[in-house]
Amino acid sequence: MNMDNPTKKTSLLLTGSEGMLGRYLVKQFDDCDITRLNRRETPGGIACDLAESIPALPIKPFDIVIHAAGSRNNDDALKVNLEGTRHLLQALETCPPKYFVFISDAAVHGLYGAENITEETPQHVSDKVGQSKFLAEKEVSEWAQRHNVTLTILRPAPMFGSGISGEMARLFAEVANNRYIHIRGNDAHLGIVTAYDVARVAKTLYTSGGVFIVADGRNRTLVDLVEAMSANASVRKRLVYLPPKWAALGRFIPGLRHILDPDTLQRRAVTLTYNPAHLTATIPFTLYDTVEVIARRDKDYPYEDQ
Repeated sequence: MNMDNPTKKTSLLLTGSEGMLGRYLVKQFDDCDITRLNRRETPGGIACDLAESIPALPIKPFDIVIHAAGSRNNDDALKVNLEGTRHLLQALETCPPKYFVFISDAAVHGLYGAENITEETPQHVSDKVGQSKFLAEKEVSEWAQRHNVTLTILRPAPMFGSGISGEMARLFAEVANNRYIHIRGNDAHLGIVTAYDVARVAKTLYTSGGVFIVADGRNRTLVDLVEAMSANASVRKRLVYLPPKWAALGRFIPGLRHILDPDTLQRRAVTLTYNPAHLTATIPFTLYDTVEVIARRDKDYPYEDQ
């Protein structure tokens, strides 16, 4: 609802509405008049590749802008995340919104093997994804301050939901096809969150402003996650464990080279957890246990096929 005119729907410009998180945001903000900005044409939307050009927006201020378009690929992260954000801000220059939500990434902290990361943890960017989001946060913050826009920055941990992609999608595919091998001694813990909860947080906090780590706070093990994926895919075989020294040799065996790729194994052996205390003290609900959701054991979670 528009706070100035209760009879008028709140107007929302949403970038990246066709991405995994974008689809959850559309559902959370279904009481708004949503204009979708994507790379390709969508009904009633605006087609623009933000990485390449400035979009032609209506000459009117939106009540809310949620910038969810982005990339977790180091090859194009700077182009998509930083240049894309700059192009969006330029398009909004003459008609800034009341509220701006920027979907950043917990990767802005750039830590490799760290626990209990909070919003106050120093940022030591270590890859292009983290660097691009870090720089984009800075530019959005300066722009919002100049235009007196209420800015909410969300830094999600790796997200799970319908339409998952990237590294976690590859892991799920290995599990579902009985190709996952766990290296004995790997007790890495992970901070994760459902895309549904990230969307709920955006809906709850967009008028408040602030910076928030968004993670479910359970910090489960990689084994917990793999077993949940196995349950989701109805794969009943026991987890295969391999001693580290065998894994080092296994990458030379045809058929195991991809599964036992050293870079992949190293990445999956790193503990990276988050402390969402600031968030949980601010929102009026409890985030779902992502592992229980993936395993489809949470009877209260609104699964899309129910």
